[in-house]
Amino acid sequence: YEKPGLEIVKKNIANGEPIEGVTYRIEQIDGSFSTSATTDNHGRIFLDSVPVGTFKVTEINVPSHVILCPIPQEVALKPGETSTVTFFNALKPSLEIRKVDSVTGKPLSGAVFALYGKHEESTDPSRTVHYTKDGKTITLYYIKDAEKTASDGFTTIRGLNFSGTAKAYLYVLQETTVPDGYAAPTEITPEQVLEVTPDDVGNGDYVLSVHNTAKTAPLTIRKTVSDDLQTRNNTYTIRLILTDPNKQQGIGEYPFSYQILNADGTEAGSGTFEAGTETAISLRADQQIQVLKVPVGFTYQITEEITDASGNTLYKPNITTADRSVWSNTITGTMRESAVQLSENWVNIKNYEEMQ
Repeated sequence: YEKPGLEIVKKNIANGEPIEGVTYRIEQIDGSFSTSATTDNHGRIFLDSVPVGTFKVTEINVPSHVILCPIPQEVALKPGETSTVTFFNALKPSLEIRKVDSVTGKPLSGAVFALYGKHEESTDPSRTVHYTKDGKTITLYYIKDAEKTASDGFTTIRGLNFSGTAKAYLYVLQETTVPDGYAAPTEITPEQVLEVTPDDVGNGDYVLSVHNTAKTAPLTIRKTVSDDLQTRNNTYTIRLILTDPNKQQGIGEYPFSYQILNADGTEAGSGTFEAGTETAISLRADQQIQVLKVPVGFTYQITEEITDASGNTLYKPNITTADRSVWSNTITGTMRESAVQLSENWVNIKNYEEMQ
């Protein structure tokens, strides 16, 4: 006779999508045939070399994010016919993490989080974190790492093992890898904590949005002139634009504030502007502009034009930075991180009478 076929299909009960990696034991009730098989990426198993008879299909192993179905199914196989058995499973809740810039909300890629929770879930109890809630210090134990956040700032930890506990369930995220150019958190904040009450268990997936603050440094622009020009009491206009080289469409621009300082350190003026927008700042000789908290990695373009009434350029200033000196009206550079930040991110613009 022509042997029958057996198809086993595994689906997500919530949306009908296939589930890969689920293993079943197939046992003939009225015979000796027995085997096991695992669903493919279509959530399917197909056996074409099984005898006629009645079979019990039992789910014996599932991926960590899937809840095992403990109830077997029976199916009668007839010669030359294919019979299908379908199992529907629920998935364990997931925790979706979104990593964003604390100022602009820009999504950040490359962050890695470790998940900590109950001791019985731990895969390495020697790794712990401590979280203080209502004056009580709670010890939590390492469970697993999430994948790095993608370009949209998202990553997902699957398979949260909520149980029928009468107490709230507590998970804590610890950031183990920080996106380039951002400061590592120094403590666990409430946005890194997922607390699920018994009433919340079974209400789907969970989302935490975690913020990072960019490493910053001040940018100092000093205005000096030669001795010949000291008596002129001229006003000089500096045009400045700061740019995020990793700017993403639809994300707000980074805001900046600046001070104009006299030689004795007193403030002569102040203002604000946004990244990506050129701002013109007027100052006199021996004053300086200090832009506060510029993210490391941002680029700057600084321009000074000295013209006559007809718009003709009179001379080019000498512009000096920490690592170069040029005769030019414009200079560009990149904000750098340094133990002594002011020694890295400064620009000196000096004018000379003899260059007219």
